[in-house]
Amino acid sequence: MDVRLPGITAEGETARSLGPAATGILTVVGPFHVEVVADALQALVVERIVPLRTDAVEIEAKFVLAQPWNHDRMIRAVQLRQREIAAGPIRVSRVVIPKLPDHFIVGEGVHRSFAARQRGDLVIDAMVTATLHVAPEQFCIVGDTLMRCTCDGTFPVSPSGSAARPVSREAARLSRDVIHVLAALGCAVYPESQYGVVSQGFCPCFKVVGL
Repeated sequence: MDVRLPGITAEGETARSLGPAATGILTVVGPFHVEVVADALQALVVERIVPLRTDAVEIEAKFVLAQPWNHDRMIRAVQLRQREIAAGPIRVSRVVIPKLPDHFIVGEGVHRSFAARQRGDLVIDAMVTATLHVAPEQFCIVGDTLMRCTCDGTFPVSPSGSAARPVSREAARLSRDVIHVLAALGCAVYPESQYGVVSQGFCPCFKVVGL
């Protein structure tokens, strides 16, 4: 959903993180900002598949995680869509989420995605450049630290999607907003006082069988 914010008039080239301030639009999934949702999903990636060939397909516009961030580009995209001028497919990564519809993180075409939603389009043409499989049950959060749970133990991992190897606790820290989304997706959350217990082999995300 694209929520309009009153009294915002900033225009021109603006940092992506200040998108709502430049456009007067805050795009949300339920109570969460779409950019926070995208960050949370990327933190849970356990497999990335890149296709050998990428053809344009139709994807559902309502599951595209796109926050317009530049006022001029947003207006231009809306005007082109209103005039039925083809702008070409967007480029996205498909995120496969257990028990939820696939979502799409936009690599190119954020403003075209917004314009399609404003026009009422149910689908939008897209090139799916990668498929990301996420697994909330393989992660947990201790305090503000993202942990990967494996049969060999539990260790801090980077929220950027590099969950295969341990990192420092500083590199594994999460923002409070991302923690809320991860908890909503099913990640177990433990207090800071349990960090030592979890990191020293207690693996709450897996059931060990056959012992």
